[in-house]
Amino acid sequence: MFRSWIRKRESKSYTIIQHPEKELNVVYKIKDASWDNIYYPECYGHSKEAQLTVHTPAEYIFLENNAIVSGDSDVVLTSKGAYWNKFNQEEFVTWAKPADKNVAWFNRSHIGVVPHKKQEIVNGKVLSLIGLWSYHWAHCLFEFLPKLFSAGKAGLLNQPITLLVVENEDSNIKEIMNNYLSDYPQANILWVKNDVDYICEELYFLPIPGPSYCDYKFRLDYVEFIPRYVIDDIKRYVIDPVIEKVKDNKPKYEKIFLPRTKKFTHTGKLLINYDEIHDYFKSLGYIDLEGSTMTLEEKADVFYHAKEVVGMYGSSLVNLMFCNHAKCINLSNYKFVTETCIYLLNRDYLSKMITVTGQDDGSEYGSNFYIPLDKIKSAYQYCMLDKQ
Repeated sequence: MFRSWIRKRESKSYTIIQHPEKELNVVYKIKDASWDNIYYPECYGHSKEAQLTVHTPAEYIFLENNAIVSGDSDVVLTSKGAYWNKFNQEEFVTWAKPADKNVAWFNRSHIGVVPHKKQEIVNGKVLSLIGLWSYHWAHCLFEFLPKLFSAGKAGLLNQPITLLVVENEDSNIKEIMNNYLSDYPQANILWVKNDVDYICEELYFLPIPGPSYCDYKFRLDYVEFIPRYVIDDIKRYVIDPVIEKVKDNKPKYEKIFLPRTKKFTHTGKLLINYDEIHDYFKSLGYIDLEGSTMTLEEKADVFYHAKEVVGMYGSSLVNLMFCNHAKCINLSNYKFVTETCIYLLNRDYLSKMITVTGQDDGSEYGSNFYIPLDKIKSAYQYCMLDKQ
Protein backbone atom coordinates (compact mmCIF):
# COMPACT_ATOMS: atom_id res chain seq x y z
CA MET A 1 0.00 0.00 0.00
CA PHE A 2 2.82 2.41 0.88
CA ARG A 3 4.58 1.67 -2.44
CA SER A 4 1.33 2.33 -4.30
CA TRP A 5 0.93 5.65 -2.47
CA ILE A 6 4.50 6.67 -3.38
CA ARG A 7 3.87 5.84 -7.04
CA LYS A 8 0.72 7.97 -7.06
CA ARG A 9 2.67 10.89 -5.59
CA GLU A 10 5.39 10.52 -8.23
CA SER A 11 2.95 10.23 -11.13
CA LYS A 12 1.99 12.97 -13.55
CA SER A 13 -1.63 13.34 -14.65
CA TYR A 14 -2.57 13.25 -18.34
CA THR A 15 -5.90 13.52 -20.08
CA ILE A 16 -6.77 10.24 -21.81
CA ILE A 17 -7.34 10.71 -25.54
CA GLN A 18 -10.84 9.34 -25.97
CA HIS A 19 -11.18 9.60 -29.77
CA PRO A 20 -7.68 9.21 -31.24
CA GLU A 21 -8.87 9.15 -34.85
CA LYS A 22 -10.21 12.70 -34.30
CA GLU A 23 -7.59 14.09 -31.92
CA LEU A 24 -4.35 12.70 -33.36
CA ASN A 25 -2.68 12.97 -36.77
CA VAL A 26 -3.79 10.00 -38.87
CA VAL A 27 -1.34 8.96 -41.61
CA TYR A 28 -2.81 5.61 -42.69
CA LYS A 29 -5.98 3.57 -42.22
CA ILE A 30 -5.18 -0.09 -41.55
CA LYS A 31 -8.77 -1.30 -41.69
CA ASP A 32 -12.34 -0.10 -41.62
CA ALA A 33 -14.66 -1.00 -38.77
CA SER A 34 -16.12 -4.43 -39.51
CA TRP A 35 -17.93 -7.45 -38.13
CA ASP A 36 -15.61 -10.47 -37.86
CA ASN A 37 -16.24 -14.10 -36.95
CA ILE A 38 -14.49 -15.46 -33.87
CA TYR A 39 -14.63 -18.96 -32.43
CA TYR A 40 -14.44 -20.52 -28.99
CA PRO A 41 -12.87 -24.01 -29.02
CA GLU A 42 -14.87 -27.06 -28.04
CA CYS A 43 -14.73 -27.71 -24.29
CA TYR A 44 -14.91 -31.45 -23.69
CA GLY A 45 -18.05 -32.47 -21.86
CA HIS A 46 -19.36 -28.88 -21.74
CA SER A 47 -19.82 -27.27 -25.14
CA LYS A 48 -19.15 -27.64 -28.84
CA GLU A 49 -17.26 -25.03 -30.82
CA ALA A 50 -19.05 -21.69 -30.54
CA GLN A 51 -19.04 -18.92 -33.12
CA LEU A 52 -19.66 -15.23 -32.52
CA THR A 53 -19.73 -12.30 -34.91
CA VAL A 54 -18.08 -9.36 -33.17
CA HIS A 55 -17.49 -5.72 -33.99
CA THR A 56 -13.84 -4.89 -34.67
CA PRO A 57 -13.10 -1.16 -34.75
CA ALA A 58 -11.29 0.76 -37.46
CA GLU A 59 -7.52 0.91 -36.97
CA TYR A 60 -5.13 3.70 -37.90
CA ILE A 61 -1.45 4.61 -37.82
CA PHE A 62 -0.85 7.89 -36.01
CA LEU A 63 2.01 10.40 -36.13
CA GLU A 64 2.92 12.85 -33.35
CA ASN A 65 6.05 14.91 -32.74
CA ASN A 66 8.08 14.65 -29.53
CA ALA A 67 5.95 11.79 -28.18
CA ILE A 68 7.22 9.63 -25.32
CA VAL A 69 7.13 5.82 -25.00
CA SER A 70 8.81 3.21 -22.79
CA GLY A 71 9.35 -0.48 -23.15
CA ASP A 72 7.13 -1.71 -20.33
CA SER A 73 4.12 0.50 -21.06
CA ASP A 74 1.33 0.72 -23.63
CA VAL A 75 0.91 4.44 -23.02
CA VAL A 76 2.06 6.99 -25.61
CA LEU A 77 2.44 10.48 -24.15
CA THR A 78 1.76 13.31 -26.60
CA SER A 79 1.24 17.07 -26.40
CA LYS A 80 -2.49 16.35 -26.76
CA GLY A 81 -2.71 13.87 -23.88
CA ALA A 82 -2.11 10.18 -23.28
CA TYR A 83 -2.93 7.61 -25.96
CA TRP A 84 -3.75 4.31 -24.23
CA ASN A 85 -4.86 1.72 -26.74
CA LYS A 86 -6.35 -0.67 -24.18
CA PHE A 87 -8.61 1.93 -22.60
CA ASN A 88 -12.25 1.89 -23.61
CA GLN A 89 -15.39 3.66 -22.42
CA GLU A 90 -17.28 0.52 -21.45
CA GLU A 91 -16.05 -1.97 -18.87
CA PHE A 92 -12.36 -1.08 -18.72
CA VAL A 93 -12.29 1.09 -15.59
CA THR A 94 -14.09 -1.43 -13.39
CA TRP A 95 -13.07 -4.67 -15.08
CA ALA A 96 -9.55 -4.77 -16.44
CA LYS A 97 -6.28 -5.04 -14.50
CA PRO A 98 -3.69 -3.71 -16.94
CA ALA A 99 -0.25 -4.72 -15.71
CA ASP A 100 1.26 -1.50 -17.05
CA LYS A 101 4.25 -0.67 -14.88
CA ASN A 102 4.16 3.06 -15.64
CA VAL A 103 0.50 3.55 -14.76
CA ALA A 104 -0.03 4.47 -11.09
CA TRP A 105 -3.77 5.20 -11.35
CA PHE A 106 -6.52 5.89 -13.87
CA ASN A 107 -10.17 6.80 -14.11
CA ARG A 108 -12.62 7.54 -16.91
CA SER A 109 -10.85 10.67 -18.08
CA HIS A 110 -7.28 10.80 -16.75
CA ILE A 111 -4.26 8.61 -16.18
CA GLY A 112 -1.34 8.94 -13.77
CA VAL A 113 1.99 7.98 -15.36
CA VAL A 114 5.24 7.59 -13.41
CA PRO A 115 8.17 8.87 -15.52
CA HIS A 116 11.43 6.96 -15.63
CA LYS A 117 14.52 8.70 -14.32
CA LYS A 118 16.41 7.93 -17.52
CA GLN A 119 15.50 9.57 -20.82
CA GLU A 120 16.84 9.14 -24.34
CA ILE A 121 16.10 11.23 -27.41
CA VAL A 122 15.53 9.39 -30.70
CA ASN A 123 15.90 11.69 -33.69
CA GLY A 124 14.19 11.39 -37.05
CA LYS A 125 11.29 9.11 -37.89
CA VAL A 126 10.50 6.41 -35.33
CA LEU A 127 8.07 3.46 -35.27
CA SER A 128 7.05 2.08 -31.87
CA LEU A 129 6.81 -1.72 -31.64
CA ILE A 130 7.02 -1.73 -27.84
CA GLY A 131 4.56 -2.16 -25.02
CA LEU A 132 3.41 -4.56 -22.34
CA TRP A 133 4.42 -8.17 -23.12
CA SER A 134 6.06 -7.15 -26.42
CA TYR A 135 9.04 -9.39 -25.56
CA HIS A 136 6.79 -12.46 -25.20
CA TRP A 137 6.60 -14.94 -28.12
CA ALA A 138 2.81 -15.30 -28.28
CA HIS A 139 1.91 -11.68 -27.49
CA CYS A 140 4.53 -10.34 -29.87
CA LEU A 141 3.23 -12.57 -32.67
CA PHE A 142 -0.39 -11.39 -32.64
CA GLU A 143 -0.06 -7.96 -31.01
CA PHE A 144 3.23 -6.34 -32.05
CA LEU A 145 4.54 -8.02 -35.22
CA PRO A 146 1.27 -7.07 -37.00
CA LYS A 147 2.25 -3.43 -36.35
CA LEU A 148 5.45 -4.03 -38.30
CA PHE A 149 3.56 -5.63 -41.20
CA SER A 150 1.03 -2.75 -41.26
CA ALA A 151 3.85 -0.20 -41.32
CA GLY A 152 5.34 -2.00 -44.30
CA LYS A 153 2.05 -1.94 -46.19
CA ALA A 154 1.69 1.76 -45.37
CA GLY A 155 5.06 2.51 -46.97
CA LEU A 156 6.62 3.79 -43.74
CA LEU A 157 9.62 1.47 -44.00
CA ASN A 158 10.69 2.79 -47.41
CA GLN A 159 12.57 5.63 -45.74
CA PRO A 160 15.17 6.08 -43.00
CA ILE A 161 13.29 5.05 -39.84
CA THR A 162 14.15 3.68 -36.40
CA LEU A 163 12.11 0.77 -35.04
CA LEU A 164 11.80 0.61 -31.24
CA VAL A 165 11.87 -3.03 -30.09
CA VAL A 166 12.21 -4.23 -26.49
CA GLU A 167 15.39 -6.16 -25.71
CA ASN A 168 14.59 -9.87 -25.53
CA GLU A 169 16.19 -13.27 -25.89
CA ASP A 170 13.57 -14.81 -28.18
CA SER A 171 15.42 -15.85 -31.32
CA ASN A 172 12.14 -16.48 -33.19
CA ILE A 173 11.00 -12.86 -32.79
CA LYS A 174 14.36 -11.62 -34.04
CA GLU A 175 14.33 -14.08 -36.94
CA ILE A 176 10.88 -12.98 -38.13
CA MET A 177 11.81 -9.29 -37.90
CA ASN A 178 15.12 -9.74 -39.69
CA ASN A 179 13.50 -11.77 -42.48
CA TYR A 180 10.80 -9.16 -43.00
CA LEU A 181 13.16 -6.19 -42.84
CA SER A 182 15.47 -7.69 -45.47
CA ASP A 183 13.23 -5.90 -47.99
CA TYR A 184 13.56 -2.59 -46.14
CA PRO A 185 17.27 -1.71 -45.83
CA GLN A 186 16.58 1.82 -44.55
CA ALA A 187 14.77 0.55 -41.44
CA ASN A 188 16.96 -0.02 -38.39
CA ILE A 189 16.12 -1.60 -35.04
CA LEU A 190 16.88 0.15 -31.74
CA TRP A 191 16.74 -2.37 -28.90
CA VAL A 192 15.22 -0.47 -25.99
CA LYS A 193 15.36 -0.96 -22.22
CA ASN A 194 12.33 -1.02 -19.95
CA ASP A 195 13.64 1.60 -17.52
CA VAL A 196 14.07 4.41 -20.06
CA ASP A 197 11.63 6.97 -21.48
CA TYR A 198 12.23 7.47 -25.22
CA ILE A 199 11.43 10.95 -26.53
CA CYS A 200 10.82 10.52 -30.26
CA GLU A 201 11.16 13.39 -32.72
CA GLU A 202 8.55 11.97 -35.13
CA LEU A 203 6.73 8.96 -33.67
CA TYR A 204 4.52 6.60 -35.66
CA PHE A 205 2.34 4.44 -33.43
CA LEU A 206 -0.71 2.24 -33.82
CA PRO A 207 -3.05 0.15 -31.69
CA ILE A 208 -2.60 -3.44 -30.62
CA PRO A 209 -5.01 -5.43 -32.83
CA GLY A 210 -7.72 -6.91 -30.62
CA PRO A 211 -8.16 -6.43 -26.86
CA SER A 212 -5.75 -8.14 -24.49
CA TYR A 213 -5.73 -7.23 -20.80
CA CYS A 214 -3.98 -10.35 -19.44
CA ASP A 215 -5.88 -10.12 -16.16
CA TYR A 216 -9.30 -9.18 -14.81
CA LYS A 217 -10.85 -8.08 -11.54
CA PHE A 218 -13.83 -10.29 -12.28
CA ARG A 219 -15.03 -12.20 -15.30
CA LEU A 220 -18.32 -13.63 -16.44
CA ASP A 221 -17.40 -13.74 -20.10
CA TYR A 222 -15.87 -11.38 -22.59
CA VAL A 223 -15.24 -11.02 -26.26
CA GLU A 224 -11.59 -11.34 -27.25
CA PHE A 225 -10.58 -11.38 -30.89
CA ILE A 226 -7.83 -11.21 -33.45
CA PRO A 227 -8.84 -9.34 -36.61
CA ARG A 228 -8.79 -11.46 -39.76
CA TYR A 229 -6.14 -9.31 -41.40
CA VAL A 230 -3.71 -10.21 -38.60
CA ILE A 231 -4.26 -13.94 -39.12
CA ASP A 232 -3.75 -13.48 -42.86
CA ASP A 233 -0.57 -11.42 -42.37
CA ILE A 234 0.94 -14.01 -40.02
CA LYS A 235 0.20 -16.69 -42.60
CA ARG A 236 1.78 -14.64 -45.39
CA TYR A 237 4.88 -13.35 -43.63
CA VAL A 238 5.58 -16.02 -40.98
CA ILE A 239 3.97 -19.38 -41.73
CA ASP A 240 3.99 -19.86 -45.51
CA PRO A 241 7.68 -19.03 -46.16
CA VAL A 242 8.99 -21.50 -43.59
CA ILE A 243 6.47 -24.27 -44.43
CA GLU A 244 7.71 -24.13 -48.03
CA LYS A 245 11.14 -25.13 -46.73
CA VAL A 246 10.05 -28.15 -44.67
CA LYS A 247 6.88 -29.58 -46.20
CA ASP A 248 8.70 -32.34 -48.10
CA ASN A 249 10.87 -33.45 -45.17
CA LYS A 250 10.43 -36.82 -43.51
CA PRO A 251 8.30 -36.74 -40.30
CA LYS A 252 10.26 -36.68 -37.04
CA TYR A 253 7.48 -37.23 -34.49
CA GLU A 254 3.83 -38.13 -34.91
CA LYS A 255 2.84 -37.50 -31.28
CA ILE A 256 4.03 -34.38 -29.41
CA PHE A 257 3.58 -33.42 -25.75
CA LEU A 258 4.20 -29.79 -24.81
CA PRO A 259 5.35 -29.56 -21.16
CA ARG A 260 4.35 -26.72 -18.85
CA THR A 261 5.91 -26.88 -15.39
CA LYS A 262 7.50 -24.37 -13.02
CA LYS A 263 10.69 -24.84 -15.04
CA PHE A 264 9.03 -23.31 -18.11
CA THR A 265 6.69 -20.66 -16.72
CA HIS A 266 6.10 -18.28 -13.81
CA THR A 267 2.59 -17.24 -14.79
CA GLY A 268 0.58 -20.05 -13.18
CA LYS A 269 -2.02 -22.23 -14.92
CA LEU A 270 -0.07 -25.33 -13.86
CA LEU A 271 -1.59 -28.80 -13.88
CA ILE A 272 -1.47 -30.06 -10.30
CA ASN A 273 -1.37 -33.77 -11.22
CA TYR A 274 1.05 -33.11 -14.07
CA ASP A 275 3.27 -36.13 -13.44
CA GLU A 276 0.53 -38.76 -13.82
CA ILE A 277 -0.90 -37.06 -16.90
CA HIS A 278 2.57 -36.73 -18.42
CA ASP A 279 3.33 -40.40 -17.70
CA TYR A 280 0.05 -41.43 -19.35
CA PHE A 281 0.82 -39.66 -22.61
CA LYS A 282 4.42 -40.85 -22.50
CA SER A 283 3.08 -44.42 -22.36
CA LEU A 284 1.13 -43.69 -25.55
CA GLY A 285 4.29 -42.73 -27.38
CA TYR A 286 4.21 -38.93 -27.02
CA ILE A 287 7.55 -37.12 -27.19
CA ASP A 288 8.28 -34.03 -25.04
CA LEU A 289 9.06 -30.95 -27.11
CA GLU A 290 10.19 -27.56 -25.76
CA GLY A 291 9.61 -25.04 -28.54
CA SER A 292 11.48 -22.14 -26.95
CA THR A 293 14.81 -23.77 -27.79
CA MET A 294 13.99 -24.28 -31.49
CA THR A 295 14.36 -22.13 -34.60
CA LEU A 296 11.32 -21.29 -36.71
CA GLU A 297 12.32 -23.84 -39.31
CA GLU A 298 12.78 -26.55 -36.68
CA LYS A 299 9.35 -25.77 -35.21
CA ALA A 300 7.69 -25.80 -38.62
CA ASP A 301 9.38 -29.09 -39.53
CA VAL A 302 8.21 -30.86 -36.38
CA PHE A 303 4.66 -29.49 -36.13
CA TYR A 304 3.87 -29.69 -39.85
CA HIS A 305 4.44 -33.44 -39.83
CA ALA A 306 2.88 -34.19 -36.43
CA LYS A 307 -0.49 -35.92 -36.24
CA GLU A 308 -1.32 -35.46 -32.54
CA VAL A 309 -0.37 -32.67 -30.09
CA VAL A 310 -1.19 -32.40 -26.38
CA GLY A 311 -0.30 -29.36 -24.31
CA MET A 312 -1.30 -27.01 -21.53
CA TYR A 313 -2.68 -23.59 -22.38
CA GLY A 314 0.22 -21.25 -23.04
CA SER A 315 2.47 -19.80 -25.70
CA SER A 316 3.76 -23.23 -26.76
CA LEU A 317 0.36 -23.83 -28.40
CA VAL A 318 1.04 -20.92 -30.77
CA ASN A 319 3.31 -23.33 -32.66
CA LEU A 320 0.22 -25.22 -33.82
CA MET A 321 0.08 -22.61 -36.59
CA PHE A 322 2.68 -24.76 -38.37
CA CYS A 323 0.47 -27.88 -38.27
CA ASN A 324 -1.01 -29.62 -41.30
CA HIS A 325 -4.44 -30.70 -39.99
CA ALA A 326 -3.20 -32.32 -36.79
CA LYS A 327 -5.45 -33.05 -33.79
CA CYS A 328 -4.88 -31.26 -30.50
CA ILE A 329 -5.91 -31.59 -26.85
CA ASN A 330 -5.49 -28.41 -24.80
CA LEU A 331 -5.39 -28.91 -21.02
CA SER A 332 -6.55 -25.76 -19.25
CA ASN A 333 -7.96 -24.31 -16.09
CA TYR A 334 -11.68 -23.62 -16.30
CA LYS A 335 -11.30 -19.85 -16.34
CA PHE A 336 -9.58 -20.03 -19.74
CA VAL A 337 -12.21 -22.07 -21.58
CA THR A 338 -13.32 -19.10 -23.70
CA GLU A 339 -9.85 -17.82 -24.54
CA THR A 340 -9.86 -17.39 -28.29
CA CYS A 341 -6.57 -15.82 -29.41
CA ILE A 342 -4.46 -18.97 -29.74
CA TYR A 343 -7.41 -20.90 -31.16
CA LEU A 344 -8.06 -18.24 -33.79
CA LEU A 345 -4.41 -18.33 -34.85
CA ASN A 346 -4.43 -22.12 -35.22
CA ARG A 347 -7.96 -23.06 -36.21
CA ASP A 348 -7.23 -23.14 -39.95
CA TYR A 349 -4.36 -25.59 -39.47
CA LEU A 350 -6.02 -28.21 -37.23
CA SER A 351 -8.50 -30.94 -38.04
CA LYS A 352 -9.74 -31.03 -34.44
CA MET A 353 -8.98 -29.27 -31.16
CA ILE A 354 -10.67 -29.67 -27.80
CA THR A 355 -10.07 -28.03 -24.44
CA VAL A 356 -10.20 -30.27 -21.38
CA THR A 357 -10.74 -28.67 -17.98
CA GLY A 358 -11.02 -29.83 -14.41
CA GLN A 359 -11.14 -28.18 -11.00
CA ASP A 360 -9.42 -24.83 -10.53
CA ASP A 361 -7.31 -24.51 -7.41
CA GLY A 362 -8.14 -20.86 -6.72
CA SER A 363 -10.27 -17.90 -7.68
CA GLU A 364 -7.58 -16.01 -9.58
CA TYR A 365 -7.61 -15.90 -13.36
CA GLY A 366 -4.37 -17.84 -13.77
CA SER A 367 -5.07 -20.45 -11.10
CA ASN A 368 -3.55 -23.91 -11.12
CA PHE A 369 -5.92 -26.78 -11.82
CA TYR A 370 -6.54 -30.53 -11.49
CA ILE A 371 -7.97 -32.84 -14.16
CA PRO A 372 -8.79 -36.47 -13.24
CA LEU A 373 -6.81 -39.00 -15.25
CA ASP A 374 -10.02 -40.83 -16.21
CA LYS A 375 -11.34 -37.66 -17.85
CA ILE A 376 -8.07 -37.26 -19.76
CA LYS A 377 -8.33 -40.83 -21.01
CA SER A 378 -11.90 -40.33 -22.10
CA ALA A 379 -11.03 -37.08 -23.91
CA TYR A 380 -8.15 -38.82 -25.67
CA GLN A 381 -10.48 -41.51 -26.97
CA TYR A 382 -12.90 -38.86 -28.20
CA CYS A 383 -10.40 -36.50 -29.83
CA MET A 384 -7.60 -38.67 -31.14
CA LEU A 385 -9.46 -41.95 -31.81
CA ASP A 386 -12.85 -40.40 -32.79
CA LYS A 387 -14.73 -42.54 -30.27
CA GLN A 388 -17.91 -40.96 -28.88
